[in-house]
Amino acid sequence: MGGGLLMAGVAALTSGTACLVAVVVVVVVGVGAVAAWALYDHRTERRRGDST
Repeated sequence: MGGGLLMAGVAALTSGTACLVAVVVVVVVGVGAVAAWALYDHRTERRRGDST
């Protein structure tokens, strides 16, 4: 939510290159966060046959 508000603020206050850079940064951080969460979830998921 904070990233979306930040992006909206940058888009409202700037145009051109600064806005494009902000969009790219938000997308890269977002994709990285989702990938990190998916890796963590996959590594900590209980498997069938786990005794814990």
